[in-house]
Amino acid sequence: IVFMLISSISFPLHFVAIRRRKLLHYFQDSELKAFLSIILVSCLLVFLSLFFSNEAHSYLAAAFHVVSFSTTTGLVVGDYYLLPAMSPFLLLLLGIVGGCAGSTTGGIKVIRLILLQKQGLREIKRLIHPQGKFMIQFQHQPVPTKIIEAIWGFLAVYVGLFALFLLLILLVEDDFVTAYTVVIACFSNIGPALG
Repeated sequence: IVFMLISSISFPLHFVAIRRRKLLHYFQDSELKAFLSIILVSCLLVFLSLFFSNEAHSYLAAAFHVVSFSTTTGLVVGDYYLLPAMSPFLLLLLGIVGGCAGSTTGGIKVIRLILLQKQGLREIKRLIHPQGKFMIQFQHQPVPTKIIEAIWGFLAVYVGLFALFLLLILLVEDDFVTAYTVVIACFSNIGPALG
């Protein structure tokens, strides 16, 4: 779990921390904080689903699966698909998100989701205050509009290709869950799928 998490952190962040010999840089990175928050909340949700289902699954194995899927490592321990109903789909969503930009993970990357969320909040502010000028910032730096447009373009291509390949897989596969999760696994480089 530890080494999967280390590999999912931005390598430039590792470089700066090692070069300056300060671990403080890890705690100042907004993307890393968001990524670790996603991991912790996901572990908590899987633990709660295990607790309330009274099924015999290891909490350590559940945490391993959360980290493995979110880092798109592709490792599994036992039958992860037998976890309570919400958990396998949560794991696949974690694989879609992926880890930090500049790491070995697949997926969309946490930074893109952070910037999309900031863009969404800015649009809500614009609806409330049409004459207002709102700038998107990340780590106290303004984010150029071209970057936000590139992220929206990437997401549009991602969703469009996802839909196309899902339809193509459904030509030969009758089970929607299998087709859907196989396309997710391939697009995000997760490895395991359901079905």
